Amino acid sequence: MAEDLDIFTTVTAEIEGEDINYFMNNPGMGGGDGSAVMEAESDGLWMDDDAGAGSKIEGTEDDATSVLDEFKEVDDSKSKVAMSDGTSVVIPEIEDAPRTGANQGVTPLALGEKDEAPEAESSSEISVKVVEWQKIGESSMNSYVQYKVTCQATKAGWPKDPLTVYRRYNEFLWIQEELRNFERCAIVPPLPEKTVTMSRFDPEFLEYRRRALSRFLRRVCAHPVLAECAALRIFVSEGELPEKSSPAPAPAPQASPSKSTGGSVGVTSASGWLSFIGDKITSVATTVTEMFNPVEHDNWFDQKTKYFTLLEANVLQLADNSAKLVAIRRAQVEALIPFRSTCELLAQTEAGTPSEDCGDRRIASAFLRLRDIGAEQSLLDSELADGMAQHWEQELRDSYRYILELKVMLDHRVKVMSKYQSAQAVTKVKQDRLERMNVSSPDYARSHKEVEDASAVEEQARVEFTLTSEKCKKEILRFEDIRIGDIRKLVTLFAQMHVNHNVREKDLWKGLLAEV
Repeated sequence: MAEDLDIFTTVTAEIEGEDINYFMNNPGMGGGDGSAVMEAESDGLWMDDDAGAGSKIEGTEDDATSVLDEFKEVDDSKSKVAMSDGTSVVIPEIEDAPRTGANQGVTPLALGEKDEAPEAESSSEISVKVVEWQKIGESSMNSYVQYKVTCQATKAGWPKDPLTVYRRYNEFLWIQEELRNFERCAIVPPLPEKTVTMSRFDPEFLEYRRRALSRFLRRVCAHPVLAECAALRIFVSEGELPEKSSPAPAPAPQASPSKSTGGSVGVTSASGWLSFIGDKITSVATTVTEMFNPVEHDNWFDQKTKYFTLLEANVLQLADNSAKLVAIRRAQVEALIPFRSTCELLAQTEAGTPSEDCGDRRIASAFLRLRDIGAEQSLLDSELADGMAQHWEQELRDSYRYILELKVMLDHRVKVMSKYQSAQAVTKVKQDRLERMNVSSPDYARSHKEVEDASAVEEQARVEFTLTSEKCKKEILRFEDIRIGDIRKLVTLFAQMHVNHNVREKDLWKGLLAEV
């Protein structure tokens, strides 16, 4: 099912920096003139530099492969690089990601897709991208943001020429609702959150949203059922959208993350916008018809419902706990500031002046070197914190939103089940009354007709419930199959970030020991 891997998540990352070695020699998440992209293909992760040669990651096999050994399904075609002890590990390849228009110079923060995602394009006859965002208007009151959507399709019934439209965020909400109404037994990909307490024109936030919206469309186009929705073609080809169709399932009030995170669980960028997104993740209610409380007789669905309920809570909790780890890293960066200042003061004290016969310039030099290493350590810790927040925590929150969408589908099945079991109950009541009735009763014919009508309604509800259950089961199996590969990629990326950080940190302090 390699062609389906795009629906749940595609593990990618973009970082700024002239050196493509991931988190190795990058001067900062927002610095540098070039860009690098780490992308998880349908068969694994790659890392590469501008020229296409693999980047070498120093370390030992225990450093890099103790976690990766849990995922042995690695394609032999991927690049391997030699480790310092003679072993080798698989290293992701990367290539440049183009920046155009209003997006130039903006550090992308979203983990989730590269614009030209091979796994999505190769598995779909529709290639849709959100290539840039544009702010329209000068004043804050009258300004808004629109997103440039491009489409190239080979699918029958679609225009063959390239298409370009401009859409606002609310119009993405429109297509999401249309997709839900089109097929209730499909998991509609989640959209990025709408509510933000920071500036809605923050370039980092807009770049994050652009990439998330592009990812949403790619997932839809890769879905074998949702890609058939006529509203999708309208969305990418026509300027004016029609009125909304019948209402989709209403979401419940938004759920806040665990209070233990201090209310900030998203990525903390320079402007702090993404930390508020984590607080606004939408929770979906699983309600049933108040008139009838259905009973789940299918053990498979009963177990899956319990599993996804636990998974929803645990994935969110892991994201919250990951936010705590990010906060610790950032606190360490802050703590190194007075450390470096004190080292510089000690160096000045030891250096004295040429006329003073006190202190030792060799000690002064050592403290100055310690100050410089403290600055480099701050950079390393800051880069790791950014990476964990952007490429681990946010991906967990994306997974959480996807589980919520899955629960929307399960909620629909529960409602259909409630309708079927209600019809069964009505038929039984009418049947019991008919059996107690004397055949010669003047109401017997009417009651017999009511039983026939109720039985017909019950049969229709049974057919609908059976078909709904079959579709939902197929969708859940597809979701789980994709999720296996996605988690492997996510854990691999998480491990690689820490390996790279630890190797650089070790080399940094080993250099000081050699100098001392």
